[in-house]
Amino acid sequence: MTLGTLPMPSLLAFYFVLQGIAIVAWWLVLLVVPASREFFLPRHLDELALLGFWLSDALAAAGSLYAGWCMFRASRNRVASVWFVAGCMTYAALYCVGISILAGSGWLAAAFMAPAAILSVGGAWLATRD
Repeated sequence: MTLGTLPMPSLLAFYFVLQGIAIVAWWLVLLVVPASREFFLPRHLDELALLGFWLSDALAAAGSLYAGWCMFRASRNRVASVWFVAGCMTYAALYCVGISILAGSGWLAAAFMAPAAILSVGGAWLATRD
């Protein structure tokens, strides 16, 4: 399958690597610019509620990078790796949306995570079809 002249596995590899880099970049911003945390944190929640995601996000970043590498190399692990990442991203997105609904704030996190989850699930579906 192709999208224009770019083969789908290459496009998916690019997306998952980009997603992994974006997760790392987001954490660097949170750590280097602590004032940025308030934009992602729902009211009434301590910063630990946000920073507590470091381990799961590290796994999501590593998983995204690995999935991209697997797609690029046409590894036999490519389908499992992209579905793993899709699950990570979907869980995180649902948490962000759920906590934003309860708190009535913190929508920026949900706005970032929902498209990432949708694209990850779509990418996993395309990888399964390829």
